[in-house]
Amino acid sequence: MRIRISFGSAVKSLLMAGISSGAMMAAVTAADAQTAGYTFTPVKVSGAFLTEANGINDAGQIVGWSQTSQGVVTGFVDTNGTFTTISDGGPTLPYGINTGGNLIGEYEATNPQKSFLDRGGAITFINVPGATAVWTEGQGINDAGEIVGTYEASSGYMHGFTDINGTFATISVAGAAETSVFGVNNAGEIVGFTSNASFTGGEGFLDVNGTITAINDPNAAAVFDYASGTQPYAINNNGVIAGYYKDTSGYMDGFIYANGTYTTIDVPGATNTYVMGINDYVDGPHRSTVTANLFRSPPDICLGFPRFLT
Repeated sequence: MRIRISFGSAVKSLLMAGISSGAMMAAVTAADAQTAGYTFTPVKVSGAFLTEANGINDAGQIVGWSQTSQGVVTGFVDTNGTFTTISDGGPTLPYGINTGGNLIGEYEATNPQKSFLDRGGAITFINVPGATAVWTEGQGINDAGEIVGTYEASSGYMHGFTDINGTFATISVAGAAETSVFGVNNAGEIVGFTSNASFTGGEGFLDVNGTITAINDPNAAAVFDYASGTQPYAINNNGVIAGYYKDTSGYMDGFIYANGTYTTIDVPGATNTYVMGINDYVDGPHRSTVTANLFRSPPDICLGFPRFLT
């Protein structure tokens, strides 16, 4: 199933009652919004050159980051249009937010790079313990405070991890050279992506208490590279999975996977759509709110995978 949405006037970043954008896109007209069944609200950090939306919680709070034209990167929380800056003196990039408003993300001002946890404005840094962790990147957090993410080992390969109250466990899918972990729900169900040693094959996965299920959108291209395959980025408490994949034309499309059905989110005017987050709010079948970053070319700016903004 493919969702297509028409729109008109230009904005920098959008939140739809369905889709949020962190790129230069176009806003839907009132008539188009009614036809598509979506309401669109601009999401843009004042004065920012770029805005990226990442995670979203059930209260509708959105986390992400913005960049000025001078290259200064700052994290934010958007609460009903009010932006709160998230920064600890360096590039601070929030990726996930739970119901309690706790944030998890990436702090790039240290070497090695660390993850950060923000509880009520108190920031602590997280690094997978031991000499094997070159850098640590927290991606998701559930309401119990369980943190998931990815770390790079001294071997140069990436592995997933969970952090439950300071107890770390590595997640490495059997047969995969690399395992990246992105999202976790309150049941502890985890989503992520794997690749082989030659980076010629990979797939998304769902991990339920150690049982791995492949997540592969049927519209995804068979040809594999670092940016392709099906990449699940988030899972809500209803078990609905959201993410993105590379299609047979070489472009990225967002998807939602629910009850065995893949729904493609493909916004007209955007060459690529990256769905990054999903919450539990549902006002109809498969109508949870998701966050997505959209990329249109030309022109284009690439800030490093998967941060494609313009």
